Amino acid sequence: MRDLNIDASTRSRCSHLSAASGLVCVDAALYVIADDDLHLGVFPARGSGPGHLIRLFDGDLPDATVDRKAMKPDLEALIHVPPSRGFSFGALFAIGSGSRPNRKRGVLLDLRSRRHSHSSEKRRSVVYS
Repeated sequence: MRDLNIDASTRSRCSHLSAASGLVCVDAALYVIADDDLHLGVFPARGSGPGHLIRLFDGDLPDATVDRKAMKPDLEALIHVPPSRGFSFGALFAIGSGSRPNRKRGVLLDLRSRRHSHSSEKRRSVVYS
């Protein structure tokens, strides 16, 4: 068990990732999705150091709880896709709950870099159902 604190340089709205709904461990990184955020959290698998965020969807969510709940992507599952043709280091697939139109989307994130660094080294594709 660990805290999901976010490095100040990549924070979206608060100092930690909340409402975690999916977790995948790949090599030395823990990838965590939250159902009320547009980002993926990446944390060191060992230790308690802070993580950083990778943007999954464009835009911004409101800070007000009721408005945020209505607009959130509601990501509910995170799956590791093993290395294959087109994804030599594997990928992560995150998908929404599907309970509303804005929650019927997902994202496929290419894990090109084994260093699991920031999103400039990642390829992402937004997918729709």
